[in-house]
Amino acid sequence: MKVVRWIAAAALTLISLMDVGSALGGGGHSAAVRVLAPLLGLLGLAAVYGMLRWRPWGAAAALAASTVDISFVVTETGTISLGVEGELASEVTHTLRLGLIAT
Repeated sequence: MKVVRWIAAAALTLISLMDVGSALGGGGHSAAVRVLAPLLGLLGLAAVYGMLRWRPWGAAAALAASTVDISFVVTETGTISLGVEGELASEVTHTLRLGLIAT
């Protein structure tokens, strides 16, 4: 269980640091993204602290700071393509954001 906790902490730390770095500009981000993304990054770093220090709120905070984005296309034949092989060149893509919560 400790290994899983450390792997999750490492991944969440890296993503949180990338969110904090988005405040530096570049990449053409809007002002809202440059303000809100670092706040999410700081929330993620606080969640890592709570998770590694075995605080009661640590796991719930880590789940709250985590989402998974899936981009996909519904093709003309009605199938769903994830674009793994680069076939989403000129298609309209959709994004599904999955968030996890602690119960």
